[in-house]
Amino acid sequence: LHKTRFGDGYRVTWATMDFWTDGIIGTPDDVTVLAQNAPFENALAAAASALAGRVLRQSDPLLAAYSLRVAEEDWRFAREKFRNPGVELAAAGAQAALELFKTTGNADYATNAVELAARIAASQERSRPNWTSALTGFFYTSPARTRLLHYFHRSHEQAPLRALADLCAALPQHPDWMQWYSTVALYSEYLRAAARLTGPYAMLAAGIYRLGESDDPNYRNQVQQGIPLGEDYYLRRFPVWSDFRGNLGVLLSQTDALALAAALRGSSELANLAQTQLEWTLGRNPFVQSLMYGVGHNYGPQYTAMSGNMVGSLPVGIQTRGAEDQPYWPASACYNYAETWVHPSGRWLAILADLPGAVVPVTRRADALEFELSQARTGPGQVQLTLTVQGQGMHQFSLRAANLAVENPVRAIRLPAGERVAINWLGTVIRPAEPWVAVAYPDDDLANRQEVMGE
Repeated sequence: LHKTRFGDGYRVTWATMDFWTDGIIGTPDDVTVLAQNAPFENALAAAASALAGRVLRQSDPLLAAYSLRVAEEDWRFAREKFRNPGVELAAAGAQAALELFKTTGNADYATNAVELAARIAASQERSRPNWTSALTGFFYTSPARTRLLHYFHRSHEQAPLRALADLCAALPQHPDWMQWYSTVALYSEYLRAAARLTGPYAMLAAGIYRLGESDDPNYRNQVQQGIPLGEDYYLRRFPVWSDFRGNLGVLLSQTDALALAAALRGSSELANLAQTQLEWTLGRNPFVQSLMYGVGHNYGPQYTAMSGNMVGSLPVGIQTRGAEDQPYWPASACYNYAETWVHPSGRWLAILADLPGAVVPVTRRADALEFELSQARTGPGQVQLTLTVQGQGMHQFSLRAANLAVENPVRAIRLPAGERVAINWLGTVIRPAEPWVAVAYPDDDLANRQEVMGE
């Protein structure tokens, strides 16, 4: 990674090599590319280098120190070009700043990450549109909210959730914690709701498209093959695409986002849905064929012009036929749907790294304190939250909420041994058109939390 940079903000961000080299400079197989000073790539590199600066301190202190210096330089190069970053760049920048904060302890980096996280949250649709399927929680490309966020090949849909989930872990007492948490919760509920429309496979849908986003007849034709939602909006099971066809890059990026949300929310249901996407990849699909070479049932050869088939490799993925929005998987090993690419495998590894922590619900305390959070409507815009607790001794219970105004969110109470006690909070929905989210936890132990959501 360090060898791709020139130290002045410019780095090689993309190169194509279609033939073997003879190793001699000046012969026809030489490949020349233009270096770019791109904030997104600099932010990604800064995050990776900052992480290296932290984890390599013991094993390779010289490389760790160099990596940290490189990370801080690349962060500055990226930040110089932010210019009102959209959700993708804000997510990459927030991740880089957070990694630098965790490595250096410099609070300025944490402040930068928080500022960028606010742009991520501002890019989310939280109101329930007047559609046949009331999907909400999806992202626009920026806080301007003029264009929906969706991808067709190499997707970064996991990036906003990774940044926000990591912020929740790193800054648990920050005033914006509930905003970060609820953004993750609403997006994961959007993924879950959209997956219900792709049964029986529960494949995560590619995204929501607006017909008026483009005048291109091919684009509009593909959009209209999706599920009509209302007001010129459609849900596509597969992306709208042109030359690059195959949905694993998008599907596995969303799956990693789901795994991150499952871990943050302690949700085994979300973890199971994420696992379903892995099963889709390994053969639980309409073709009963594993897409991973050498793994699973009935796997086929892939298009690998130079490397040959490699066990564990993944192709670009299942495509559609023409403008249709249903799976199409030709038998021929041709580019690019059957072509081996790096990013699907990278997403697969990320899911496996993020998912194990999501399978186990949030742990209970060792002192036998048991509690359960529930909700009940008490009137228009009014909610009662009840925490049923059993334990003994003096304890403090706290409630945090998004889109819900609650009086006296912190309660101290002495629990009589062997008895169940109910603690009630009355909440008022602030914006009736948006869902609300609340979490309760004992004794400032935010890791031992329970969550409820409502509309």
